[in-house]
Amino acid sequence: MVFPSIREVCRRIDRINNLDDALFRQIYRNNEQFNELSLEKKLRLREFHERIELSPQSDELLKTLQGYYNWRKSLQSYEKREIDQSRLSTEQRVELIASLKQRLEANQIVPEPVFLNADEHDHPPLEELAGILEHLDWEHQEYVLNLPPEQTILYLTQLHRQR
Repeated sequence: MVFPSIREVCRRIDRINNLDDALFRQIYRNNEQFNELSLEKKLRLREFHERIELSPQSDELLKTLQGYYNWRKSLQSYEKREIDQSRLSTEQRVELIASLKQRLEANQIVPEPVFLNADEHDHPPLEELAGILEHLDWEHQEYVLNLPPEQTILYLTQLHRQR
């Protein structure tokens, strides 16, 4: 494992000190989840991260991972379990992901992007947003309710504006 230089550690500390509150809370939650992992899983994640960092296509790989992560959040828990089954080969897993993507698109529950830089107070009253949520199908409701609270409000605000 490669350890960062002191200069890099200082740069990271400075970056953390300048985070906005919502992003800081998200990073804190991510860190708590990471700390709950077994040592073996932590080491695998660190190695995976290092391999991405050292890759000439690291920016492209990170964009792909972020896209997959965002898409995966829209899945139901049983669909996530299907993907996570360790007995599937890589090819079978890719086929399963493609079929889930097609099913989501066919049901038109592909989520719209959530704009994180919108003004947090620039939304309709919460009662109106709750009304929008009630009119969504159950799969879409589950997706929205699994978002962090700030993103839930922003997402419902987007739907409100599309009406």
